[in-house]
Amino acid sequence: MNAPAKPLTIAIQPVKSTNVSGIGYDAPSGTLEVHFANGGKYRYTGVTQEVFDGFLKAPSPGGYFASVVRGKFPGTNLNARPDPGAVSMDPQRQREAIPRQD
Repeated sequence: MNAPAKPLTIAIQPVKSTNVSGIGYDAPSGTLEVHFANGGKYRYTGVTQEVFDGFLKAPSPGGYFASVVRGKFPGTNLNARPDPGAVSMDPQRQREAIPRQD
């Protein structure tokens, strides 16, 4: 039986940018983590070492992100935490489930 996978921890390096506050990379998994100045945190998979190195050296990290990373690699919002008490249903069923106040 395999042991459960350990959560991936990526060291974040600060960058000079008004949009991006820091980036980190895990080479074995090809995972890039980007922290934004607004508090957003995302992980992108399938990223090469060359892309990460270019990000670190970019004169405009925000511009580099917009042109090289965004929309080019699958990303996950690390801030998004599902609400265990939330009800998930399509909008029509939500309207039907909410009592009308006439």
